[in-house]
Amino acid sequence: MITFPRRERPNVERQFRRVLLVDDDPMVRALVRLVLEGDGHAVVEAADASQAIEQFRSADGIGLLITDVVMPGMNGHALAETLRAAHPALQVLYISGHVADATLRALIAEGAAEFLAKPFSPEQLARKVRALLDSP
Repeated sequence: MITFPRRERPNVERQFRRVLLVDDDPMVRALVRLVLEGDGHAVVEAADASQAIEQFRSADGIGLLITDVVMPGMNGHALAETLRAAHPALQVLYISGHVADATLRALIAEGAAEFLAKPFSPEQLARKVRALLDSP
């Protein structure tokens, strides 16, 4: 089993928030969950957008959505827009190995999206999540 050392968080006064993780690949979800929990975050998982919407409605305190962009059914951008309609302050981090996706490229070009290209390192993920959760 892979383990990652628990890191000291630079801003210990930040508000606790849960992370909703959505990816259709169970191995990606397992790795991302391991990294996030090792960094002290509570993680709620979903394999697709419909599960994510259910999880979002039933879980309290979700402040960050980490979602794959390309998924069967509803894509990650449509999911983010759906969830943000109910909770405009929701932070979103897109992850994808499909950097040529037109929707994703447009969002990045507009500066409207935070993005990590797969594969990413555990430290890159942890650093990006901390930055998003620490932002206003």
